[in-house]
Amino acid sequence: MTLLSDAIAKEIPGRPVPFVDADNKAFYEGCARGELWIQRCVDTKKFQFYPRPCSVYTGGQVEWVKSSGKGTVHTFSVIRRNYPEPYFEPFTPYVVAMIDVAEGVRMMSNVIGCALEDIKIGMAVEVYFGCVSEALQLFLPFWRPAS
Repeated sequence: MTLLSDAIAKEIPGRPVPFVDADNKAFYEGCARGELWIQRCVDTKKFQFYPRPCSVYTGGQVEWVKSSGKGTVHTFSVIRRNYPEPYFEPFTPYVVAMIDVAEGVRMMSNVIGCALEDIKIGMAVEVYFGCVSEALQLFLPFWRPAS
């Protein structure tokens, strides 16, 4: 049995991190508070992810809505070798997954905190936030088996 490490959700020296701008700032501020926020079109009430300056459905305004933080694994890949990028090599194997968030968007992230062999398509997961840059106070969403 291979246990997937929670350490990938922590700061890694030299790790590439997302760029925070006006369009995604509310998302990352929510992550820092331990909350998953997703944009919703004001006109259609449809959710969208990743954050954008306007609705992908109408071109109109978007609003931020707090997510339940629940989801299911849509699909996943086990990374056993990470070449040529050295940042994540100590954490292999690790899982990159597409998560169907309960609100209807799909998000790419890592599944952590469980045995590699236990991950299945359709598995219920919940969000967990890890600090990936202390200097920037940048937190990212990761996913664990639902309790």
